[in-house]
Amino acid sequence: MKVNGWKQLMDLDKRLRSALRKEGFSFDEKPFNAHITLARKARINLDVLKNWPERKYKLIVNEITLFHSTRVNGVLTYLPVYRAGFNDNDNE
Repeated sequence: MKVNGWKQLMDLDKRLRSALRKEGFSFDEKPFNAHITLARKARINLDVLKNWPERKYKLIVNEITLFHSTRVNGVLTYLPVYRAGFNDNDNE
């Protein structure tokens, strides 16, 4: 699901990448693409998606997690590296 209008997320991405580079970490340099993964390897009729109603949702984010994606026994696995919480004032 595509995410629009989250300037704070883009700013966070820039700060995070800068800090990771400074500490010598390597990571995927692809441009940040804010999204929510709803399913992986889903099988769905594309005609159903063409008529899917567009809805807007407002989400309050209380915490973010930095994941390391790696393969474990051939399976793509996301391992949590760091979690950070937000106070109520940061979500407005």
